[in-house]
Amino acid sequence: MLFCIRELAASLGISVRTLHEAVREVTGISPHRYVRSKRLSRARQKLLTGSTTSVKAAAHADVGNDRT
Repeated sequence: MLFCIRELAASLGISVRTLHEAVREVTGISPHRYVRSKRLSRARQKLLTGSTTSVKAAAHADVGNDRT
């Protein structure tokens, strides 16, 4: 599931700044880093279990997309 931070903030009815501050307060990292970390963890799991190729894992993790 891909989304951008602006879209997420809008769907929650809060500003991007408020979302950023809330995520950082809870996780200790920015929303961008949090989302990237989750995507990479999911890709790593798929690679470790052999359920996907590195190319597919990268695509599913959206590596190289700055949309978040």
